[in-house]
Amino acid sequence: MRRAVTWTLLWLGLASAVAVGVLVGSLLAHTAIAASRPAVLAAPQRVSPLPSPAAARLDEGPDWYPRLLGTDPDLVPITSSPAVTGRSPEPTGTPRTAQPSAVLMAPAALPVAAGVATWYCEPGRSPCTVGFPAGGYYAAAGPELRAALGDWRGQTVTVEREDGAAAVRVRLVDTCACPGERVLDLYGAAFAVLAPLSRGVIRVEVKP
Repeated sequence: MRRAVTWTLLWLGLASAVAVGVLVGSLLAHTAIAASRPAVLAAPQRVSPLPSPAAARLDEGPDWYPRLLGTDPDLVPITSSPAVTGRSPEPTGTPRTAQPSAVLMAPAALPVAAGVATWYCEPGRSPCTVGFPAGGYYAAAGPELRAALGDWRGQTVTVEREDGAAAVRVRLVDTCACPGERVLDLYGAAFAVLAPLSRGVIRVEVKP
């Protein structure tokens, strides 16, 4: 009886050892097979390079090169505006003082005669020179003025008040005796530019 139990235990131990051996052998074989298989790596993806500016414009015809260089007149450059800081820029260097510029003045015309002017040619009060109606800026020249001008008839002169308050341009069309300090006789319209007719006489300078 005892020998039968011993043999049974022996057979069970042997069977267990065989089963464990088979299991270990199976695992080792599976591991060996897996290790022998080559690893499958993912194929690298090709990345297309970015086209260069020149290559990007090869299909635009022969006028791409000026546009690439920025010399195309049709392209308007964009410039950035300067940043506004809210502060005025500090002056640099020594401030320059504005120098007054020289003003060239034409020399004032010297009078060719000076003295007293009277008036004539006022409708209903004084006759006019024939051919020169009232209302015009005309005058009759006295001896001093005629001598100073030479060929005086038809000349235009400036008659200015002695105090410089007013002046008028008149055409010399007649003569007057003009004794004393009188240098010319003005038409009433011309005299009225210098002073009221009621004044009668006025001191003047005659300039070319």
